[in-house]
Amino acid sequence: MSKKIESLAILPRVWDILSEKATKVCENAYAPYSKYKVGCALELEDGTIVTGANQENASYPLSMCAERVAVFSAKSQYPHLSITKIFITVNRHSPDVSPIAPCGACRQVIYEAQSRQDTPIEILSGSTSAGYHHFHSAEALLPHPFGPQDLKKAKH
Repeated sequence: MSKKIESLAILPRVWDILSEKATKVCENAYAPYSKYKVGCALELEDGTIVTGANQENASYPLSMCAERVAVFSAKSQYPHLSITKIFITVNRHSPDVSPIAPCGACRQVIYEAQSRQDTPIEILSGSTSAGYHHFHSAEALLPHPFGPQDLKKAKH
């Protein structure tokens, strides 16, 4: 379950920093088809910030969302550090844009990253014009998840 938050002012300063980084990295998005530029900034347990922007492809299934770009970058560059926080935003400033949430594929990737590290990942998604969704962990983002533990159960 998510909690709606209208302003980052009520949260710790790190969320402002992640918001700034995610908003800036939206400029690096390659979204010629959808025109929907998404930026993601995540914080690792040592304070390192890793960013990602969506990258579209004319063959849509080959596109990559900002969240997966950031998570895969973090886990490939810093495999032993846990992800503590993820901030996701879109470069739309229209008042009619509602808070965004990760797609199903990104929810699964975030859940598995959390499972690998065995500590929760706090997620905030949205924008100043639309407000934010706050999730205390990947389970709140993806109820009834399928993960590595399910594959272990299936082995005989």
